[in-house]
Amino acid sequence: MTAAPAVVLAAPLHAAPGSEGTAVGVATAEVIAPLKLETLEPLEFGTIAVAPNASGSITVPPSTSPATYSGALSASCSATAFCRAQPAKFAVTGAPGRHYRIEHPSEATAQAVRGSAPLLAVTQISVATESLGGESARGLLGPDGTDGFRIGGTLQIPGGTPAGTYRATLDVVVSYD
Repeated sequence: MTAAPAVVLAAPLHAAPGSEGTAVGVATAEVIAPLKLETLEPLEFGTIAVAPNASGSITVPPSTSPATYSGALSASCSATAFCRAQPAKFAVTGAPGRHYRIEHPSEATAQAVRGSAPLLAVTQISVATESLGGESARGLLGPDGTDGFRIGGTLQIPGGTPAGTYRATLDVVVSYD
């Protein structure tokens, strides 16, 4: 048996003329209104009565529920008075139908406006939006491009805290989701 020699030629493959593939890429952009955040009311723990050398806390929920007091604290004015406890209220404006996210601290420190006093802890800071209900850091802008939310928290008052006005700063940021 004799073997026939084999010849292998290497040649590049080419598509037949007219069979090239083409495509057109597309770039898009959607321009929307920037989010605007407005503070309507600050978080108010109200005017609080504290028994001498006693401690306690006040919790202001982000909802419309009333504040609750623990330990030796009590409200010193009625729920309808100017000195009552209430959550902070914010208004958000932007592109209709868009979701947004709220960034806020989980805790803060309140210090005396005048004089020397111990720092007071503000803890359990939480938010509730009008659009989605319940405690959530997400909201939905309505057909008119608006929504609102409330922020609440708990103020801890240790024994021996001197009388005075205390203030904490809460940095709040909203962004599209």
